[in-house]
Amino acid sequence: HIIKYGLFNRDRAEIIFGFTEEGCYVARTLTCDDPNFKKRIDEERPFKEFKSAISPKLSLILLNFLNLFEQRERKTILDPFVGNGTIVMFALIEDFQVFGTDIDETKVKNTERNVNWLLNELEESVPYMLNERIKKVDINQLSSVLNNERFDGICTEPELGPFYKQKPYYTEVVDLIKSKLEPLFKATFRESFKVLAPKGRISIIAPIFSTIDGGDVQLNIEEMANFYKFKLIPMLDLNRIVNKSNRKLQFKQGHVRAILDAKKNQIVKRKLYVFEKIDESS
Repeated sequence: HIIKYGLFNRDRAEIIFGFTEEGCYVARTLTCDDPNFKKRIDEERPFKEFKSAISPKLSLILLNFLNLFEQRERKTILDPFVGNGTIVMFALIEDFQVFGTDIDETKVKNTERNVNWLLNELEESVPYMLNERIKKVDINQLSSVLNNERFDGICTEPELGPFYKQKPYYTEVVDLIKSKLEPLFKATFRESFKVLAPKGRISIIAPIFSTIDGGDVQLNIEEMANFYKFKLIPMLDLNRIVNKSNRKLQFKQGHVRAILDAKKNQIVKRKLYVFEKIDESS
């Protein structure tokens, strides 16, 4: 209905009524982005990978959870698994100073070309030394290569494993997690801690695998993050929601620790987490 009623136009708004046991709440939409714009950027950029790439919508959600809303033009954002540049592109649209790295040189080149295409489409000038900020770096060497940088936030989707056409076996997934994904995510938290500013946040996606014989399998992301001195930031803090006197009408009984992004029968699901670097000085 966003397009039908033109809610992304400045002279249009949506009035919302909410009825609860406490009374009636009235609200209106203040702003709404144009979904056609995101779709066009995603589909028309020169280099894309629809099977496994993160969506523009998810990229913007991750960026917003960094909680960097003021003076964005001064905030530096890093994506250490830049892929074809979706997060970097939408971070640029949101006025952030962007950096991107990846172990795959082809993907680094694809990101550079996608970013230059985007800036040309938007008729914007190329930010100073932008190509120097997008480079080939192994996650294990991130802090040594970027040792002079301190980032306000990190927003990323590391490798999530192979693109499965059929559900894998439980043992296959456990093997994948132990041999490849755990070391990768541990390195991500270890290196992120070194390059993040104090109390900087990392918005990160981790996979959940649906298996033939063992249900859903996932990494213990919270344990890894805690080991490398990050604390979980709940996606929805219930302290901000007024409790209902009638428990049956209460919205949730516990904090929402992460958000699941998945379609029906999807084999590899995405789970969104936000962590904050623990301030060691306090």
